[in-house]
Amino acid sequence: MKISKKSARFLLDLARRSIEYFLETKNFLAYEKLKIPEKITEEVNQLSGAFIVLEMTKNEYRKAYVRGENGVFEKIEALGKLITQISVNAAFFDPATPRLKAYELNELIVHLYIPSERKKLHGEYASILAQLDGVSGGIIVESRGRLACSLPALVGEEEEVEHRVRTLRLKLGIKKKAAESAEYYSFSGQHFKEVIA
Repeated sequence: MKISKKSARFLLDLARRSIEYFLETKNFLAYEKLKIPEKITEEVNQLSGAFIVLEMTKNEYRKAYVRGENGVFEKIEALGKLITQISVNAAFFDPATPRLKAYELNELIVHLYIPSERKKLHGEYASILAQLDGVSGGIIVESRGRLACSLPALVGEEEEVEHRVRTLRLKLGIKKKAAESAEYYSFSGQHFKEVIA
């Protein structure tokens, strides 16, 4: 699924509003009560997977880094409603980062990533790593009904493919000698980020 820049701007703004609303009220923004511009209503209400990545901007003391991330591949929810949920999850419930503080909002850039269909990779483990080496998109490792994914580098530098795949295997508890038993996929997508004036 592809979305227009106009829809992306609306969704990025919605993500920020959802985070601010949760900070103030400890509740999720009521998506059903929002006014959505007519021109983008169809796109925003399509079923789609999406990811929100929160970036802390660089300053003289630090490099830019990921402050939170959340999302799903499954097309289970209208895109706009999904954004209200995953943006709050990225800000406050990402187990890899502490909860977002109110003062950090001014240093935050919201990224939206809409993943495409995944493409299954075939071959032995070394061959799969070689195939992934030429891929600039994301990676999925799936085993026993569980999956782990690595988005393309939206913030900072891209890690080496071998390290990304190893990290995903470890998340799923797959040892190197059992790496052949997992399934590997690549995917691309659309990336949008807030423009801070």
